Amino acid sequence: MIRLQGIGKDFGNFSAVKELSLEIPEGQTCVMVGPSGCGKTTTMRIINRLIEPTRGTVYINGEDFKKEKVENLRRNIGYVIQEVGLFPHRTIAENIATTPRLTGWEEEKIKQRVDELLELVELDPGENRDKFPRQLSGGQRQRVGLARAMAADPPVMLMDEPFAAVDPITREHLQNMFLRLQRRMKKTIVFVTHDINEAIKMGDQIAILQEGELIQCDTPEELLARPRNKFVADFIGVDRAIKILDLFSAGEVVGTRAPVLKMENFQEQVEQLQQKGKNNIPVIVESGSGEKFWFNLEELKDRVSLEEIIRPLPITLEPTSSIKVALARMLEHNNEAVLVQGEGEEPGLLTLGWVRHYVHRICSTTPGEEEGI
Repeated sequence: MIRLQGIGKDFGNFSAVKELSLEIPEGQTCVMVGPSGCGKTTTMRIINRLIEPTRGTVYINGEDFKKEKVENLRRNIGYVIQEVGLFPHRTIAENIATTPRLTGWEEEKIKQRVDELLELVELDPGENRDKFPRQLSGGQRQRVGLARAMAADPPVMLMDEPFAAVDPITREHLQNMFLRLQRRMKKTIVFVTHDINEAIKMGDQIAILQEGELIQCDTPEELLARPRNKFVADFIGVDRAIKILDLFSAGEVVGTRAPVLKMENFQEQVEQLQQKGKNNIPVIVESGSGEKFWFNLEELKDRVSLEEIIRPLPITLEPTSSIKVALARMLEHNNEAVLVQGEGEEPGLLTLGWVRHYVHRICSTTPGEEEGI
């Protein structure tokens, strides 16, 4: 949908962007991230032709953006900025209606679109339509800015640190709200941030820039697992193995569905599992009173008594909970596992050992290994 080909931008003798080539598939969010002055905002402004490139070009939906009139190009691109940029003398409805009016929409259609978007960004139309920006909180103004950018239903959206000016709680709420919207809208989005955690959360792909150059562009999973060099690894942070845990759900990686063994024929069931080669799996034991415990079959090889190795059944999580949440619950409850229970499924046990194994397998490449760093 968006393809940058050899983009460069010089300011005198200084090159803010250096021969940058990048492709953003339709319906995906590409997050540009890097230290201050790396060229990420300049690149975004080039896409919107707020800045003209010194060399190279941008293709939107296969068309050279220089062949389109600037005003038409911008009307087909939604733009959300950190400071929101709402017109203070216009009502919320009038702010949202800006682009539809410029493109000649009928008033009734505009009114319907305004109300639809206010509901979409979780603002009651009846309460907020006729307010002015000064009457809203910072988070509410940011939602209105997002609604205004989406008003004419543009296929492309540019977002320049859109959630940076609000408090952490509001920021997380806005991020989650936008992710829900994006799952429905499937816009092609260029998102600029300086926060690597936000980039990992929001992006389908992450482009890391340094001094105007594209250093690595990958999915969050690939970026965290295999940073291309020391700069990328350092920018991601030493906790990249922890960050990975946020990308996968407990239901996706649960080590096994845990067999439930009854005490009355316990030994027979254990032998059946061992005959099938299942010597190192977690199992659940149900006592005659219905109380449940768990242990790992491998622990029986030392011929210890069952009472010595069984542990209370751990806290139950939804399969959509992240592995990071699962690990936090293990530490919080001083247990080495969590129970993962999906609707209509046998329970699964996600153990601390399995989490260690999973992260080690993903992070198999040492940072900078490819460049000998």
